[in-house]
Amino acid sequence: VLKNIISNNPSIQESILQYRYAVTGSPKEELELYVENSTDSSQVVASVFEGFNEHNKTKVTVPCITLTEIFQQHGFKHIDLLKIDCEGSEYDIIYNTDPAVIQAAKLIALEVHDIDSGKNNFESMNAYLRSLGYSTISQPINDFCFAVEATKN
Repeated sequence: VLKNIISNNPSIQESILQYRYAVTGSPKEELELYVENSTDSSQVVASVFEGFNEHNKTKVTVPCITLTEIFQQHGFKHIDLLKIDCEGSEYDIIYNTDPAVIQAAKLIALEVHDIDSGKNNFESMNAYLRSLGYSTISQPINDFCFAVEATKN
């Protein structure tokens, strides 16, 4: 779908790069995702957690790239917006990426899921982002998910 949007809009073709990787915080070659058993290519709830969505019964293996590798490959020094909506993998990405890479973002738009009572929950993520120098505002999406906007102070 994204490839079609880009090809049908010449004005954005030079501004958008598309890669077929799962983004991680810790380096790994592949990642197993649980997806819905469907021929629909617009899957929206793929997750590394088997029980994350009751319909995700199929396991697929996808290649990975770390957020740090993306920054290094493109020579990014700063970015205006870092948007992360990855159905539970936000913890691996944010916690296992060098804080300097995260802090290169002026604004972070993040969906945060309450996965456990340890570090993988809204309160812990919110505290971590604040420790990196961000002001945060949030809005509950449902009883276990929050939309977070983190703005660099």
